[in-house]
Amino acid sequence: MLPDRLIGILCLGVAGFTATWGGDASLRAHPRPAALNARQLGSTSTPASEVTTTTAGATSTTVAPSTTTSAVASTTTAPAPALSPEETKALARQGAVVIADLPVGFSGSVKAAPADAPAATDGPFDRCLGPDAGALTAAIGARARSGQFARTGSGTVASSSAVFDQPASAEKVMGILDSPAARSCFEGIINARLARNPKLPENVRGSLTPIGLGPAGDRATAFRFEVRLPAEDVEQDPPPGEKDVPYLTDFVFVRRGRVLALVEFANLRQPFPAGDAQAVLASLAGHMPAS
Repeated sequence: MLPDRLIGILCLGVAGFTATWGGDASLRAHPRPAALNARQLGSTSTPASEVTTTTAGATSTTVAPSTTTSAVASTTTAPAPALSPEETKALARQGAVVIADLPVGFSGSVKAAPADAPAATDGPFDRCLGPDAGALTAAIGARARSGQFARTGSGTVASSSAVFDQPASAEKVMGILDSPAARSCFEGIINARLARNPKLPENVRGSLTPIGLGPAGDRATAFRFEVRLPAEDVEQDPPPGEKDVPYLTDFVFVRRGRVLALVEFANLRQPFPAGDAQAVLASLAGHMPAS
């Protein structure tokens, strides 16, 4: 199992980013959660495909669809039709990664969040959208979160989604997210969380840089966060001379229609395999709603 400090970074620092994007809904644990190996992030459990959605303060957990299609870009410009709360929640679920989006060998788990967990106030919508943050956040009709999926040697995958009132609102958010100012803001949020984590050394800081993973949906933008962790916190018997180990998380924002998804690909020592990430993004975009 992962040592306490690495569990701390997964839960509070980097990999917890989708939780703030996806709202404060409590997650329901799968019956047999995946195990993470200290030497290689991996899984030994039965696959699962649950997605948690939130809208107007309500939370529901449903089994997401298990079929996918290839990604097709949308150029919708007409005003989007008004949707009922149930329709909006359904769109949010379609914007979250499910087990069928992943290559062979991945399985899933969800760590249950406290039922009384407060809503996050330092997520990207709260801090990184500038003067339009309030209006753009108000334009969200529903949010959803996937579980966390893992495979030995590859790393972990998690995602969340937000459904906006119009494709134009989602595109405006994408434009802001793609800016240097927003990137600097994201980096600051993550490092602030790491600094608050008592299980990590005080000087642990990472950096966020743009990366290219190819097109997905109507528009996609990606960043990589890299932080180095003490080797003794990652492995019981680290290789001789190894003092620290890189932990890398790729954050990919994908828009299709009015739905905006955030996908996290994380791994130790080396990036999550690019080919696998591209396949996941293409499959996800294929079942994201086009309008």
